[in-house]
Amino acid sequence: MIKLKHMLTEIGEGSAKPFEYKWISQGSYDNQVARFMTDKGTEYEVNIADFSEYPDPRDQEQDLPAINIDFLAKRPGEQGWSTKTVTNEGDLYRIMSTIMLIVKDVMKRFDFDVQAIVYEPSKKTDEFGSNNKRDTLYRRFITRAFPGAQVMRDPDNANIVIKIK
Repeated sequence: MIKLKHMLTEIGEGSAKPFEYKWISQGSYDNQVARFMTDKGTEYEVNIADFSEYPDPRDQEQDLPAINIDFLAKRPGEQGWSTKTVTNEGDLYRIMSTIMLIVKDVMKRFDFDVQAIVYEPSKKTDEFGSNNKRDTLYRRFITRAFPGAQVMRDPDNANIVIKIK
């Protein structure tokens, strides 16, 4: 039976209880990898790469100390990982809460002051990804986790750059 308090936690987005995760690779600053599994057995892999000198989309002369986030999923019984896996398990907010926890954890480990988060939406979108539900969700979580964050689109590629400082 679903109780009202469980629904309120999910709706609260940032308040959803994250899944436990483990670090697969954390020896190099270039790429940090963490994995977690949902209660229904879907595995997620979160890759965070050092983009310490990412060109600022608003001023190509300046670099932003940034990290790139990419995550993949693998449903039970599947062989490969994919960025396009649709799980529809009802754990959306717990998954995003876990990813944000991993991001904040890894940001403490970098030896530079992370000022932006970079990611590429999984589908082609308009200027700010408004027709892409996944991108809208990602932006909502990042901007809630980092109040005052500014969303930009990189004019040279499909990346979304969220300036957090």
